[in-house]
Amino acid sequence: MLDSLILATALLAAQGNYGMPAPSAPPPRSSRSETPTQAPAPEPQPIVPAVPGKTLRDLPNVTFQYFDVAGKNLKAINKAIERSQQPDSSGKTAVAPTGWAIDTTFNKLTGNGQCKVTDAKANFSAKVVLPRLVNNPAHTPVLMDSWRAYLAGVENIQAANLWFVYDRIKTVESALLASSCEGAAAAGTAAVQRLQALASEFARTNMPGAQPAK
Repeated sequence: MLDSLILATALLAAQGNYGMPAPSAPPPRSSRSETPTQAPAPEPQPIVPAVPGKTLRDLPNVTFQYFDVAGKNLKAINKAIERSQQPDSSGKTAVAPTGWAIDTTFNKLTGNGQCKVTDAKANFSAKVVLPRLVNNPAHTPVLMDSWRAYLAGVENIQAANLWFVYDRIKTVESALLASSCEGAAAAGTAAVQRLQALASEFARTNMPGAQPAK
């Protein structure tokens, strides 16, 4: 039996593990000779499907960073990934997590002795961290098919988490526009923090196999 491949992907500093689906075991050999028209086994599919129009490449202001994963088989690859996620004495891991940021800008208009916040804008950016498998002549076609399906699942999960944030940046702009001139900066910061809390919870429940908190 092949080992499952595990990658700890960190979103908003919340880490979680999810595995690559291993290829299905071959069916038992028939006592009769196999026919040459036997259909090939289906290729592994991503653990989370892509949403058209909402992939990582559809997001604005995204940069990609890759970390190499080496190993001749799934067991070795697992160990390499685990090492990249192990924290050092300061609590930091060798591989930085995927993360996002929202920068805000706004204008103030004063008239009749009153100041009003106008033209509030929230700008989204993200750094996506993905694994990159180092080529090895020992890699079989079956392993590579599983790796590609696994990597697609990783990307789809991260895309869902980041799109959750991007689709809600208007809430930050609304908070700025509703605030006073003196309290605009604090209102923007509080709105981003609320969105971060919501996004962290979404990322936790978006992980395959995640269970509701009891």
